[in-house]
Amino acid sequence: MLGLTRLDLTRVTATLGISASGGLLAQLLGLPAGWVAGGLFAVAFASLAGVNTEFPRSWNAPVFLVLGLYSGTGVSHETLNQMQTWPASFAILGLSLIGLIAGSYWWLNKRCGWARNDALLSSLPGAL
Repeated sequence: MLGLTRLDLTRVTATLGISASGGLLAQLLGLPAGWVAGGLFAVAFASLAGVNTEFPRSWNAPVFLVLGLYSGTGVSHETLNQMQTWPASFAILGLSLIGLIAGSYWWLNKRCGWARNDALLSSLPGAL
């Protein structure tokens, strides 16, 4: 099926299950963008705990396409009217980003033994 092994399918199923569980929990707690944020954090924590959450590389383009379409369809007149509440969200996002970079850098440098420059560059968003 799609050139995937049984191990690939098991890993993808487990990752999606972890993400859905985290999304549901965040939604039940009333967090903003619960399905997205909850799933993201659940998979991140599972990965840090040693669970292999890697998706097959052949799925990258289709997944990014779906995510882009999903993101674009969420823009409406109501969304544009609510932009006045965004500065606080962006401030929280900025602080979270700094924390993510610092945490990733620390993990890669101290726990994985990566060189300082490699760990820093790998921790920056968009690093390839």
